[in-house]
Amino acid sequence: MSDSVSSREVNRALRGLVWPELRERGFVERTQRTAWSDRPDCVAVVNFGSFNSYNAEVMGVTTFSFALSLGIRALCSSRYRSHIKVKNGKLRPQEYECDVRRALWKTIEQPESARRDIWYVRANGSNLEAVVEDARSVLLTTGIAWFDEFSDPKRLLQFAESEPEEWDASAGLFAGTWGLGRVGAPIRLDLIEDLRQALRG
Repeated sequence: MSDSVSSREVNRALRGLVWPELRERGFVERTQRTAWSDRPDCVAVVNFGSFNSYNAEVMGVTTFSFALSLGIRALCSSRYRSHIKVKNGKLRPQEYECDVRRALWKTIEQPESARRDIWYVRANGSNLEAVVEDARSVLLTTGIAWFDEFSDPKRLLQFAESEPEEWDASAGLFAGTWGLGRVGAPIRLDLIEDLRQALRG
């Protein structure tokens, strides 16, 4: 490994270790950092987020460290629909444009960064493969299970109707499903109406 890595090396590691596994699970279209899976009632999104110099410095990480975020956008969702990119007739939302979202947490201990939602990549890249391997493991277990659960419009409706966002106060982070605000918020009511109408057929 050279004295300093860049996002190119991270992209290469994702291309070799992560994307083939995701492709087998239906994420057949992707960019360098985002992949989409078209499901019967929604689009599932995986994003490996990077950091600009300012944010990296504030959070005490390298610019090529990454966060791993998931999202699900219901096909019936009307919120900001005109702003969502469409490619070849299919919705291609960004993770932040999804109805429900989830940030995954690393399972490895990293003394360089205690943040559980950031995989820290050292400047010399010496831990790159181990970091990407951990992210892949969490994605293929916790991540895929979450996608399978919330791809069901009935489950999505249940969450929108009555379940609060999952917040871990000790970590200061969302610990599970979020993206719709408090129970009863207008954004939830809009999605509830969209889902109910879709389920009525």
